[in-house]
Amino acid sequence: MYESVDVLTLFTLPVLLQKENKALVLDRKILMRLDSVYDLHALFLISKQSSFDNSKIQMNFLVTGQGKLIVGYDGNMTITHPDYSIATGKYEYLEFFIMDAKRDNDGNPGLFNIKGISSPHDSFKKMRGPLNAAIKSLSLMSGTETEKKTIINYEFLGANKKIVSCIPIEIRSRGD
Repeated sequence: MYESVDVLTLFTLPVLLQKENKALVLDRKILMRLDSVYDLHALFLISKQSSFDNSKIQMNFLVTGQGKLIVGYDGNMTITHPDYSIATGKYEYLEFFIMDAKRDNDGNPGLFNIKGISSPHDSFKKMRGPLNAAIKSLSLMSGTETEKKTIINYEFLGANKKIVSCIPIEIRSRGD
């Protein structure tokens, strides 16, 4: 039996951090199938309803490899994240996000320089999370063997960080 990994570990596997010609590309159809079977517990959800109405946002594509993670959505929307309900739990999803997948100065793998645009004519800006905080990075905390932790670096009235437990990928029950 295999132990489930969390999505941050999955997207920062050494083979995907290399700057060689390797990448994993998932289109909307594959993402929807994944979402129907697995709960990834990722910051970037594959599909989610708006916090304000019955509209829905869906991921169109995900590309990871060569030291990058790129995510594309079918629109812009504020969602309430079921797994990361810090403060308001609201996160601003934009049409396009790009971030660096690499190791920090302490050797922790993670996603850094998270930025997005709401249209092709926009300029990139930082991802906005609860209380309009700018989410700068997510990295795995080294030195914890029993329970994996994620370090979230964000800007809210100055530089801050929060440490949360990593949630492993789970198979959805048939009732979900």
